[in-house]
Amino acid sequence: MAFNELIRLGASAAGDYEIEKSLRFNDGDTAYLSRTPGSAGNQKTWTYSCWFKLSSNFGGHRGAFLKAGADANNYFKINIASDDKIYVLETISSSYKEYYKSDNVFRDSTAWMHLVLKVDCTNSTDSEKIRVYINGTEQSG
Repeated sequence: MAFNELIRLGASAAGDYEIEKSLRFNDGDTAYLSRTPGSAGNQKTWTYSCWFKLSSNFGGHRGAFLKAGADANNYFKINIASDDKIYVLETISSSYKEYYKSDNVFRDSTAWMHLVLKVDCTNSTDSEKIRVYINGTEQSG
């Protein structure tokens, strides 16, 4: 199946449609996935990818796609905030730094979307360090 066919398949699926080996988190729950890597790995150049379908909780905080860090005061995060935009940020010792904020808003609760975050801290051009793609299209921010 081609990439575009997968997008259409997810977009047209009924609310009870099930994708094998997928996860569904209820809006009101505090469920999450956790993984502790065996080593630190490359922290300067990496890629994160996931498929998601939004809840209809527009204008409300919808949780994080990825939250990595030692504790509540030190973390890196990708999320859709209450303004329905994608953010890439970090908090170190409670000090907030925003790396990316999408120009687009995300309010389609019917379609599956594919998010890719490309991080390259070795790049000397700031706009090239954090890049976000939705359904294969680079997002401006």
